[in-house]
Amino acid sequence: MKVLICTMNTKYVHSSLAPWCLKSGVEMYSKAECTVYESTINEDTDIIFNNIMSEGYDIISFCVYIWNKEKIISLCKKIRECSKVTIVLGGPEVSYNASEILKMYPCVDYVISGEGEEPFGRICNGEKIENIPGVSYRLNGKIIEKPPYVAENEPPSPYSKEYFEALKGRIAYIETSRGCPYSCAFCLSGRCGGVRFFNTEKAKENILKLARSGTKTVKFVDRTFNADKKGHGRFLTS
Repeated sequence: MKVLICTMNTKYVHSSLAPWCLKSGVEMYSKAECTVYESTINEDTDIIFNNIMSEGYDIISFCVYIWNKEKIISLCKKIRECSKVTIVLGGPEVSYNASEILKMYPCVDYVISGEGEEPFGRICNGEKIENIPGVSYRLNGKIIEKPPYVAENEPPSPYSKEYFEALKGRIAYIETSRGCPYSCAFCLSGRCGGVRFFNTEKAKENILKLARSGTKTVKFVDRTFNADKKGHGRFLTS
């Protein structure tokens, strides 16, 4: 099984954490051969398409955000015109409207809602799709929508040797927690329960690894820094 995880950043100076998180999930839950391909929205679509299709992948996945959704959907349509490869989408622009995405875009096979490391890894492991949490799909013309998946355990680390080789001094990203204590109607961050804090010592180690990698900027993607770790739903003021 050959798997490609793709994303498009806004500029070359930005890196993306999501595909490397998914790759860590593939490595944990399957034996598939997995490659990450990062491009930018400014690159020519035909060049990206040729790069994607050059290796004969069995599964091609995309991390979808507001800035790259239009271009990724265009690519998916083009891929489907010439290939039966399995196309999987995930990310905030599709995670919470999976049924709508599957209805609007027949070129897409699966949509992952919520955390993707385990669901995507299990897809790559060839497991029955109906048994995989967080994955929406079609069955006999009907769309089966699954609720967003939230893992019980801390996700595997995305910071592999391959990740650091690909970083090349670009802006790096880190998360030390997932979720939000609130569920505001205008925001997606609180749709999957409360805050989960990752191991503090591991977080410190990862910060040091990134600081030593040659990157000049490390950005946190945590939804909040001052949530009460005791889980009372209040904010700390000191």
